[in-house]
Amino acid sequence: MRLKLNSLMPGLFVVLIMVFLTGCASTNQSYNTSSDDEMANIDELLGLGESGDETIDEDEVLEMLGIAEESAIQDEFEELGVDEQSAPGAVNSEMQDLQSRQNQLDNQTQILQDQIENQENQIATLQQNSSPSGSAQSQSAFSRQYQEALQTYRSRQYRAAIQKFEGLLKQNAKHSLSDNAQYWIGESYYGLGNYQKAIMSFEKVFTFSNSNKDDAAQLKLGLCYMKLNDQAKAREELQKLINNYPSSESVSLARRLLSQISQ
Repeated sequence: MRLKLNSLMPGLFVVLIMVFLTGCASTNQSYNTSSDDEMANIDELLGLGESGDETIDEDEVLEMLGIAEESAIQDEFEELGVDEQSAPGAVNSEMQDLQSRQNQLDNQTQILQDQIENQENQIATLQQNSSPSGSAQSQSAFSRQYQEALQTYRSRQYRAAIQKFEGLLKQNAKHSLSDNAQYWIGESYYGLGNYQKAIMSFEKVFTFSNSNKDDAAQLKLGLCYMKLNDQAKAREELQKLINNYPSSESVSLARRLLSQISQ
């Protein structure tokens, strides 16, 4: 890229004026000699020879002015310890890897929840069929309301689901589905991103005797602490699942989660 001499003419004009004023204080002979010398020096400074070429290289001008833009930018990257060419690609690759891991975890959790819901439906059906005749109506009403609350949760209306499940617990805390209701309160808080309340809700599941939700609640405790970035507590809760519920279907997922935390 070439820079025209015309863009430098204002500055050159000032220099010529100064030369003229200086020459006025000397004799005509010294004026002529000084002017010729000054013009020669100016031509030499600007890289103009006898050829009359009126263009100079832009890089040369930048060098005269002490400017080295590309070098300055490169030095700044080096001071920061960043490779100018590879930095954006490395960041994007790391973000994609994290997103891929999160997607895998979400998919595994969703599969597990679907299995739990199917088991609950089967248990509810068996309980309705085996209920004593004297309490059959109340058992049926509780189960029906439980299914409605569960459907509300599946529709991701988490706050409404919490109210319905809590209403069931107030109605009958000793029902065979009460521990399930307590578990889904925890899942609803988890869906809302309120992991602290989810932890408290999942811990209450263990207060129900012979609960079929203990292992699922234990897994969700580990996931809650992972969401809170408490890696030490997450490892502790996941290891409890492996140690206390070795036959649980959630054990394999807990092991995978532990391996990710260790990394």
